[in-house]
Amino acid sequence: MLINICKKIFVLVIIINSITTSNADVLATSLETSEAKETTSEERNSSQETKMPSELMESMPVFEGVKGSYIVDGLNGQILYSQEADQQVEVGSFSQLLLLYMVYQAIDQGQLNSQQEVWISDDVYELSQDYNIPNVPLRQDLPYSLSELMEAVSLNAARGAALALAEELAGTESKALQQMKDQLNEWGEKEFNLINVTGLSEDYQSGDSSTINQGKTNQMTAKTVATVAYHLINEYPECLKASQVYQKLFQADTSDAFEMTNPNLLIEESDSLYAMKDVDGLSASKTQEDGLNLVVTTQKNGLRLIVIVLGVKDEEKLYQISQELIELAQNIYRKETVIQANSPATHLNAIKVENGRENQLQLVYGEDLQLVVPIIDTAPRLVYQFTANSHVKDNQVKAPILAGTVVGQMQVDVADYHLPILQSGKGNAVEVKVANDIKEASLLQKIWSSIQKIWEQTWNSIRKFFTDLFN
Repeated sequence: MLINICKKIFVLVIIINSITTSNADVLATSLETSEAKETTSEERNSSQETKMPSELMESMPVFEGVKGSYIVDGLNGQILYSQEADQQVEVGSFSQLLLLYMVYQAIDQGQLNSQQEVWISDDVYELSQDYNIPNVPLRQDLPYSLSELMEAVSLNAARGAALALAEELAGTESKALQQMKDQLNEWGEKEFNLINVTGLSEDYQSGDSSTINQGKTNQMTAKTVATVAYHLINEYPECLKASQVYQKLFQADTSDAFEMTNPNLLIEESDSLYAMKDVDGLSASKTQEDGLNLVVTTQKNGLRLIVIVLGVKDEEKLYQISQELIELAQNIYRKETVIQANSPATHLNAIKVENGRENQLQLVYGEDLQLVVPIIDTAPRLVYQFTANSHVKDNQVKAPILAGTVVGQMQVDVADYHLPILQSGKGNAVEVKVANDIKEASLLQKIWSSIQKIWEQTWNSIRKFFTDLFN
């Protein structure tokens, strides 16, 4: 009797195994045709591309009299244009963009409050009274809100206000400067030389205009400036509220009212000849050694661009090149949604469940993924690469497992072309999550599953034996 039952179980297991194997073969075939690949995290990291392909760069214009230029997409950090992007250039007050990021981060982490009172130190007061440099006059007998000082820096690149923010952030300028350097290192940026938070020349003596260009000032590459601007806009988009304004009164409706003027003449609100529709922020700077610099951002048809042009001697040329780069990117690129949040994650092999009431996971994508692709490529062929995390071992997970558990990431590239992305950019990958709770199997289910595994291993061994025998 027992032998007959075992024979029936054996036959049943063979049938089930045959069906399972057949389904797995079908699944593998369908994944192969959709260009899906699975990789380890090491393989994925080694394939991450941060340089534009040479064949793409050859089709891009090259501008003379420019020491560095760069375009990145403001969502993922995709690199869309690059010229001399790794050359260090004097960027002056662009250090204030990084300072603003650090202040926003401290607010986000609860270390600072945008409405907290800031009292002015002797050093800040002295610097703020210097009208040879961009400034707003500050007093020591009354406090200012942190947000007021942030606005003065965002709109006017006010040197005294920047120093006040640095002292409020870290206690001293030197400590704030070290935090800024640490942040750049965390983003993977190594090519920079930060001297101070304000952007002034290192030998400048406050009040002495003859020393305004003496000594070196802050240096960054176009790529480093792009990285700073990308994180500032991507993580704290409210920063654009001030930097898109052309003129505004500091301490309006008081006897201390002082007009601030934005040095960035490309913003839409500017009354200059260079004003460009849809340009809504960041900043411009000037240094004695390398000349004029511009970092701007614009959004059109959902595509957020960050454009950097460094080291141009002539103002008209600076804005002309910046306009050409913006128009270039807007005319050759578009944004395409390639993955939708909560849609089934079908571009990977099934992940089995050990000791679960279900045999495999139902998976969904955790968020939308939008890529910037050439406009002429109306139907780009995509490659999907799944990287499992520590929850998955030997392509299976252990029950119980909760809905929403992240089991890995899906990276999407255009076929035969790794998308170049800032090292610290969000990138072209989204989380893959478990769609529903899977409870641990009952004792009976576990026993049946064990029998299946035993017979599956036995069947595979027999099949391998005869395959090897006749081959």
